[in-house]
Amino acid sequence: MKREGKVILAFIGSLWIAMPLYILLHEGGHALIAAFYGARIIEFNILEGYVVADGGAFNEFTLALFYAIGLVLPVVAFSIYLMLYRSSNGSVFYQILSAFFSGIILFSIGVWMAIPIGYLLNRANPNDDVVQFIEVLKLNPLVVSIGASVLMSIYAWMIWKKKVFQNVLEVLKR
Repeated sequence: MKREGKVILAFIGSLWIAMPLYILLHEGGHALIAAFYGARIIEFNILEGYVVADGGAFNEFTLALFYAIGLVLPVVAFSIYLMLYRSSNGSVFYQILSAFFSGIILFSIGVWMAIPIGYLLNRANPNDDVVQFIEVLKLNPLVVSIGASVLMSIYAWMIWKKKVFQNVLEVLKR
């Protein structure tokens, strides 16, 4: 198979792994917290990306955790992946997959930076995890946005230090 074909297959395969894995971690985090606090999981749908739970003994903090875990669990999982990441691995698939993982997390953290601004402008979806987190904790949306910015900076630094995007470009140039 020609190199271009391998790159295309690696790109498609990486996308097929990274996105469902992110959704599984995101929705799985919600389900995990809901079940931990006594809720019954009625429906768990990875294809459409949602969890339906009933009941549970939630307080302000645990409900906020329920909304935040959709970001926290994937960030923790992919941060562990980044710590184990090896730039010396010349596999096109490995490098593209690593870049996808990193990009998905950067995007999801970016959502937590942007939605609070939309909330301030009355343009955010009231059912969004970020909006629910803000409302449950009665936080100033700018605090959430700034916190996400700090998290983004840390994660971006990890990606830069590991040279994830530089390595994928290098592998693609070869």
